[in-house]
Amino acid sequence: MSWEAGAWLMLGGSTALLFLGLPVAFSFLVINLLGAWLFLGGEAGLVQFARNSVGSVASFSLTPIPLFILMG
Repeated sequence: MSWEAGAWLMLGGSTALLFLGLPVAFSFLVINLLGAWLFLGGEAGLVQFARNSVGSVASFSLTPIPLFILMG
């Protein structure tokens, strides 16, 4: 699959999920999981997705973002 087709598929999928009433965070999570499954190679892609998400959550530089959102 070309990257253009993948981009249109992911954009259309996220738009469809948003129109179905799924919250934005869960819509992006579903689309990212599908993208990792398709483009990174099945189960190995999901393992890589899990490793990257743990690494990015553990990053101290991104910690203030949810705290500022909670402060409102």
